[in-house]
Amino acid sequence: KDGTNGTNGLDGRTVLNGASDPVSTTGANGDFYINSTSSKIFGPKAAGTWPTGVNLVGSAGTNGSSGSNGTNGTNGTNGLDGRTVLSGVSDPVSTTGTNGDFYINTTSNKIFGPKAAGIWPTGVNLVGPAGSSDNLGNHTATQNIILGSNYLSGDGGNEGIKIDALGNVGIGINPTTPTPLFVYRPSSAFGPGTGTIIAYRSGGTNAGDGGSSWSYNNADGALRAINFGSNNYSAGVYGSSPLTVSNNAGVVGTNSGGTIFGALAYNDGTTSYGLYTPDRLYVGGTSTLNGVVTIGNTLRLPTGAGLNKVLTSDALGNASWQALSTVAIGTGTQNYISKWNNTPGTTLVNSIIYDNGTNVGIGTASPQNKLDVEGGMVIGTTYAGVTAAPINGLLVQGNVGLGIANPLVNLAISGAISYDQLPQMYASDGGLNPGDHTYIRIDNQVSTSITSISNGLEIGQMLIIEYIGNNSLTIRNNGNTKMATDFTMDIDDIITFIWNGSDWIEISRRKN
Repeated sequence: KDGTNGTNGLDGRTVLNGASDPVSTTGANGDFYINSTSSKIFGPKAAGTWPTGVNLVGSAGTNGSSGSNGTNGTNGTNGLDGRTVLSGVSDPVSTTGTNGDFYINTTSNKIFGPKAAGIWPTGVNLVGPAGSSDNLGNHTATQNIILGSNYLSGDGGNEGIKIDALGNVGIGINPTTPTPLFVYRPSSAFGPGTGTIIAYRSGGTNAGDGGSSWSYNNADGALRAINFGSNNYSAGVYGSSPLTVSNNAGVVGTNSGGTIFGALAYNDGTTSYGLYTPDRLYVGGTSTLNGVVTIGNTLRLPTGAGLNKVLTSDALGNASWQALSTVAIGTGTQNYISKWNNTPGTTLVNSIIYDNGTNVGIGTASPQNKLDVEGGMVIGTTYAGVTAAPINGLLVQGNVGLGIANPLVNLAISGAISYDQLPQMYASDGGLNPGDHTYIRIDNQVSTSITSISNGLEIGQMLIIEYIGNNSLTIRNNGNTKMATDFTMDIDDIITFIWNGSDWIEISRRKN
């Protein structure tokens, strides 16, 4: 028969290990522990405490003496030639590599080999077909994902998300600096429901029927650009609803009580601020336009408007209608024509033109004729702005007619010429200086001779000499005075010369 049961044996002990020393919570009393890094053994653990570890590896012994060299062994047989794994962006050709080599096409991810008898076998795909699901589960990234020139795509195509080195994001297209977000939409996608970015709310007209990405207090807001093909209509900010509601707006705001106002509301082709049945554009408040505004028809500013009023501005740019008589445009003196006196043209002052309603003066404030000019004057493009006129004189480029409507020469005169206050000279033997005179009367106390005449001032200058004395005057054919013969003049005799630029040429003489 069975004997009595023996007493229970003691608990077994365990040898633990780790890369560091054990701590108080490691193992149980009686266990041993080996530190695999320091090669020390600890144990047995007693009363929850590990004793000091003991080295399992003793100290290094002294080096033994060198043994004698062994004899050389026999040469082994030659080994087989080594093989190489080559790579490239296209399939290998017959001249690529040697027999036994392998080749990887890095574009198609195919491997070829081994090459035999100079021929590469058909390549084998290293990448298998994409699975129907990645089955990766949920994971947390521990470092940045580098896309390089690739897309983050749902099916491996180029319609996904692409991020460049500067962080610009392109959806379906390469991002373009400096556009942070660049979204591509093909030309075939147009019409309702195909906006590039759409905030969509479906259901009824109540706030609880649905929500959208951009909405506030029963209003749907969206950023949506649409083109309906041949309709040639697109909107950068667009609001629409498939339901029968009237308050659609591209931009919506609310007041402090939550009441909705369409800042740009659509109704029968009109836009407004806070109204739904306005003119084509109605702004019910202050508006700032920083660019160029082109008005294709009439600009109407009704406040303060009136017949023949002018639009003026104050220093802050605030415009208002003013009567022309109240507009200050500078100060001046009565009857003077005004002029702008500085480069920007902001101040009016007196000009040199004076008009008293009857006569006009240039340089004078007391004209006695229809036009009085004090100073020289030029006429013609050759002289105007180029040549100064003679002092109080007239310089004319074209032909001048006195009593003739169509002069054909520089000076054409219809009628007689009279001389008032002709110069009278007393001659003595020697020279005559006519200056700028044309007609000269000469007297003398005794009979005298003129042996030379001073040069003329201009080619064509005429010189008429009349003798009015009781003695005699002889003009000599001498020097720059070219005459048929000397001319001895008695009272009332006349001789005429013309200056040709070098000489006085006699034209005529008359003996009384």
